[in-house]
Order: sequence, then C-alpha cells, then structure tokens
Amino acid sequence: MGAGPGMALLPLPDPDLEADMYEWVSEYLEGQGYEQYEISNWSKPGFQCRHNLQYWRNLPYLGFGAGAHGCANARRVSDVLHIKTYSSGSYLASRSLRWLSRFRPHGQPDTRDPVR
Repeated sequence: MGAGPGMALLPLPDPDLEADMYEWVSEYLEGQGYEQYEISNWSKPGFQCRHNLQYWRNLPYLGFGAGAHGCANARRVSDVLHIKTYSSGSYLASRSLRWLSRFRPHGQPDTRDPVR
C-alpha cells in the first residue's frame, strides 16, 4: 500500500474492521471447503502451493540471481544483493554467497544443540 517505509499511498483500514474482514473471509472459505495452510493462504485439500510448503517445511530449494535465497543441508544462503555486482560477475572470485542461518531440518533434532 505504499512506495517505501512510511510512504502509504492509501489509508490503512481500521484495525477492528481489518480483523472483522479477516474473520469473515476465514469463515466463508472454510464453508466453501477450503483449508487455511498459511496466514493468508487457503486451498482445497491437496491443492496447497507446493512452492511455499517447501520453505515452511525447511526443505531444500535453490535461488538464482541478484538477491536470491536458497536452502540446502540445513543452511540458508543468499546471493549478492546488487544487480550491477551480480551482472558484472566480479563477486564470483570472492564466493560471496552469504550464510544466513543454520536450522534443524523439519522433524530432525540437531545433535549439536545443547538445548532440547
């Protein structure tokens, strides 16, 4: 609804109205046989967006291009952010993929984690 931080082009809805609208949509879609599987996504059973489920289940995915993110071997990484740096290829020598975080794969304990 805006062009940048603090730059709203349209007025935000009243929070109570927004909550009422969300509740109405949730009830309506449920009545039509849809199930909610993300905060703002509903689908008929078996038709969830597999692309998004890959992220939420911490399964591997590849990201290509400036600013792309990927995940493999319980590590999240990102590519260089700026298109000029990416398109010049100058970052290749420095292997500038950034390791963003390490996590436990879905349903698996992390044996290195002392807190369980």
